[in-house]
Amino acid sequence: MWCVPAIDQQFVDRMEDVLALYARPYSKAEPVVCLDERPVQLLAPAFAGALWRIARRYHRARKIHLVLDNLSTHSERCVVEALGAGSRRLWRRFALHYTPKHASWLNAAEMEASLVSRECIGKRRIDRFYTLRSQVAAWRRRAEHDRRPIRWRFSVSDARRVFRYSGIITPRTRH
Repeated sequence: MWCVPAIDQQFVDRMEDVLALYARPYSKAEPVVCLDERPVQLLAPAFAGALWRIARRYHRARKIHLVLDNLSTHSERCVVEALGAGSRRLWRRFALHYTPKHASWLNAAEMEASLVSRECIGKRRIDRFYTLRSQVAAWRRRAEHDRRPIRWRFSVSDARRVFRYSGIITPRTRH
C-alpha cells in the first residue's frame, strides 16, 4: 500500500487531475509527458533544458500536458531565469499537472525509472556514465521493441474507493 500521510483537498485535486489526464485517449495535438528526475533533482537550467527538448520532440503539439512533482525548480520563474524572457513562449506550450506531495507513485515516469533500476541496473555499481547511458539505452530499445507500455489502470473511481475520501473531501468536477 502507498504511504499517504493525510488526504486533504489539495491532495485530492492533484490526484484526480492526474488520474483524469491518464484516462484520456492519446492525442498528438495534446500529448501527455511524465517527467521525474529520480534519483537526482534537475536544477533550473537543466529543467529548462528538459522542457526545451520535450517541446522540440512534440513540436507539432498544440499543448503538452506535463506530469511532474512540485519542486521549486518546476516553475516559470526558474525557466525564465535560466533561458531568459523569451522562454515564456516555451512555458506556455505546457499545461502542468503536479502530483500531490507524497504521491510520486502517480507519476508514470517514476514507474519507468523504477523498472530501469530493477531490470537494467539491479545491484550492480556502474562507474562510468557512458556505460550507464548505453546500458539504459539498450534496455529502453528492448522495452520498446517488446512493446511494453505502461498501461495505467488506477482511476478516479478506484482512488475514491481505496482512499475513502468521498463525502469527507469534495472531489472537484473535471471539464
